[in-house]
Amino acid sequence: MSDPYPEKGAAKPRALVREWKNGDTGATLGLRGKGKFTVKNLRVQYYSCSPSGLHTKSGKGTWKSLDVAGATSVVLAFSDGCDTTLYYGEESGDPVLYNSAEGADIVMKLT
Repeated sequence: MSDPYPEKGAAKPRALVREWKNGDTGATLGLRGKGKFTVKNLRVQYYSCSPSGLHTKSGKGTWKSLDVAGATSVVLAFSDGCDTTLYYGEESGDPVLYNSAEGADIVMKLT
């Protein structure tokens, strides 16, 4: 049985500053310099907010990257107090940000 998720990887913060998109859902994520982001229709697991859990969200806030054991995570902190984490990896050699919760997978690719 193969791993259904992209291969985890490491990325420098400047390599993450891009526009990311999910072609299936139309979700977009713009990671900007100075730790700012905007997102539209991102369906993932959210924490520290009401309602928490799996839902679709649009908005803006700040982001930071964390590197643990050679793998980069991107933490999105929305201005309304919600937060979520996406993971950096590769899928078919292309850089992606991904997350999975309650059977709902999302893969954001560079645009």
